[in-house]
Amino acid sequence: MGGYYNALYVLDSLENKHWIASHYGLGGYYVEHQWLPDGRLLWIEDGEVFLASGDGLDRRGMDAPAQMSEIWLGANNVALVSGHGLWRLFLNTGKWEPVANAAGISGASGQLTMSLDGTFAAVTNSGQISMVPLQAGVPARQLITIDYPGRDNRISPPMPIPNSPYWLLPEVDFEGQPTQPMLLDTRDSSLHLLDKFLPGAGPLSLLGFSEDGLWVYARVLSTQNENYSNTSVYDWYVAPSNDLEAGMVVYTGDYNALIVGWETDPPALWLRASQDSEEVLRIPLPSGEPKTILDPAKLHPEDVRFLLEDVMIDYSDWAIPGNRVRALSGQGNTLGLLELPPLTVGYTRVRPSGPSRALIEMTNFEGGIDDDCRFEENLWL
Repeated sequence: MGGYYNALYVLDSLENKHWIASHYGLGGYYVEHQWLPDGRLLWIEDGEVFLASGDGLDRRGMDAPAQMSEIWLGANNVALVSGHGLWRLFLNTGKWEPVANAAGISGASGQLTMSLDGTFAAVTNSGQISMVPLQAGVPARQLITIDYPGRDNRISPPMPIPNSPYWLLPEVDFEGQPTQPMLLDTRDSSLHLLDKFLPGAGPLSLLGFSEDGLWVYARVLSTQNENYSNTSVYDWYVAPSNDLEAGMVVYTGDYNALIVGWETDPPALWLRASQDSEEVLRIPLPSGEPKTILDPAKLHPEDVRFLLEDVMIDYSDWAIPGNRVRALSGQGNTLGLLELPPLTVGYTRVRPSGPSRALIEMTNFEGGIDDDCRFEENLWL
């Protein structure tokens, strides 16, 4: 038989009872799957959806009403599944429900991001941006339609900012200006330039959230750079996620500075000034002052954190932008590095899954730079 396959193979590190969930993944496509918080595995094989316990027992088909292609896991054992349209799957009962006003969503045309609390999804479908609640019977709410000329609908999905009405749209052509990130206010569907959050800031290179979703941080070229000529000096902005306009610079320094931890009461972030630095700064929030060198005894060496880093990758005769994932101990020491495939584009997310592993979701070219085929990959670190 022609082609090649990616199997979904589950490794049991405790009892060595490994098992194969699926042999299906023709042509290099991974087997779409999600781990549930209770350790069960949900996956798609040849358009059907299956559920099993972590050891492979109690496997059962979920009787999908159509051919399915992608899964997004939300809160309260509810998943969104796409194929021909978008469906809610209630895992406690096995019931399926089509999402009203979301017809036409598919792996080819739709991009989706689940909110941090898992209660709704942000969806881009051929330029139409919608909010999809996971609550039964609630239709999708269409917010705005954006024209992406020449993009063939291959655009990154919105990123909902926790505890905020704003979503980050990674790439928008706005009023004749170059493609740039923008903020969408979901209350009135208005668009705002990013300087609403980052006043006077340079080009954005990173946006993320604290683990509890209460803080938003961004790394941007420092405004101290004349014409942004020194690309090694960056500002780190932090703001309460429910008040983006209250943001301020809490640190200016090396591009490779790393946020390695957060405190909640009182709030503070832990930042390593560079990958090679032995010192970790404790920066109180929201003031950013005074900064102190953190006592290593306060760090938690048993914790593992995963960071997504921007790197340049040698590809043929070119150096192209790429990503890698760094695993850090609670003390900020590097435990491992994973280079993601070259030509990764668009939205990438690192999802911690247990004390020492993470699932990395990305969009990636299959083949050369001019190849139109893109697909999602899941990699384990």
